[in-house]
Amino acid sequence: MRIVTVAQMRALERAAVGAGVGEARLMEEAGRGVARCLMEEFACARRFVFFCGKGNNGGDGLVAARALWEAGRVARCFSPFASEDARVEPMSRCAPGVLEGAVLIDALLGIGATGPLRGEIGEVARSIFGSAAGPVAALDVPTGVDADTGEVAAGAVRADLTVTCGLPKIGMFVAGAQSHVGRIRVAPLPFPDGAVEALGDGPDFFSEAEARAMLPRRAWSAHKGNFGHVVVIAGAVGTSGAAVMAIEGALHAGAGLVTAIVPEDVQPIVASHVMEAMVRPFREPSECIARAPEGAVFVVGPGLGVTDAGARLLRELVGRGEAPMVLDADAINMLARERPLLSRLGDGVLLTPHPGEMRRLMDMDGGDRAVACERFMAGSRAALLLKGAHSIACQAGRTMSFNSTGNPGMATGGMGDVLAGICGGLMAQGLGAYDAARLGAFLHGRAGDLALDRESQESLLPRHLIARLGDAFRSLR
Repeated sequence: MRIVTVAQMRALERAAVGAGVGEARLMEEAGRGVARCLMEEFACARRFVFFCGKGNNGGDGLVAARALWEAGRVARCFSPFASEDARVEPMSRCAPGVLEGAVLIDALLGIGATGPLRGEIGEVARSIFGSAAGPVAALDVPTGVDADTGEVAAGAVRADLTVTCGLPKIGMFVAGAQSHVGRIRVAPLPFPDGAVEALGDGPDFFSEAEARAMLPRRAWSAHKGNFGHVVVIAGAVGTSGAAVMAIEGALHAGAGLVTAIVPEDVQPIVASHVMEAMVRPFREPSECIARAPEGAVFVVGPGLGVTDAGARLLRELVGRGEAPMVLDADAINMLARERPLLSRLGDGVLLTPHPGEMRRLMDMDGGDRAVACERFMAGSRAALLLKGAHSIACQAGRTMSFNSTGNPGMATGGMGDVLAGICGGLMAQGLGAYDAARLGAFLHGRAGDLALDRESQESLLPRHLIARLGDAFRSLR
């Protein structure tokens, strides 16, 4: 799904109107799409309270409220501006009890708004949304967030969910904006055939339709040799769990065989936790290459530690030429110390850093994530999966792709180890490094979202995510 600028979105809307889709229908489609997303995301909610501006964003909110009424939900609309619509109530009627137990909807300003929040809009953003205790959703873009630049104005609405109309907007994926945007859902609009494609290349929002098309199919005559062999090189004393989670990720992602090569001291611990993998010990990391089967996909780094021996192993692995591998955690930290190796990595290699590891790898103090990805692609043929909210997958010559799944409960130790294993399992089944990154991040996030059926964001652990990976795959089939 294409990510667009405000100008591109306006061009698509004009193309729709030029093709005979009236502005009234565009608003109707947008509002009803918003209502569907709200009912799916807040399935148990009975009450929705909209705060509407006087532009198209407010109009979309009124349509969404009407669709919710028709579906049997309670929906009220308030505005700081006078309105001729009898459904719109003045802010004076918005007593504290009105908000209690309701989902609050920000329909104050749309994607064309920029700059500081002033006047009545700023007052509502601060007094209503600034102190909201319950869930908050934004329509198209949170009020105070620039849809192009991602710049966040003082007092901007902080949403748990943003239902954006037509296509996602580029500013939503800037680091500062992400904490205000929350989860992104898209309410589709009836654009003319070929209009989006005519925009040319641009960033991508990797969603369910793309994931479903990419999922490897299995023949009924298949055997384990058809689904590849993953070799996990991970773990150390005190971090054996990282190896276990990477192994579990590869197994649950469908690899035909998984061999774990772990330090001798932790081999009994790892072997006792994973019955389905072969667990071999090593004394020196360099032994791992000799023990690996021909054609295997390597997953290297979770819990391995940063050592001179590990760095030698990394140099030997890179020296194998086009060997497919996933480099995670300490493998990336060692690569940061061996930075010339970056230019030698083949296009079958995937790196999966979190932001701190990315800063070390690129020798950057911070900055925009997309800029870091561009810098990486300029110096390496390898694929990259930069983890975080809306994780970014990229590779030189490919579209920069933002993931659509996941939640804040996944911000806990061990989640990245599982993800590295998932990506390795997908690569073993024939996916390239870039596609494995996109599909792996989607399935990982989907499993984390499904786990919230039974867990809270505070209690969500890697083991819960692993237990729902089967459901994540099944949701695509």
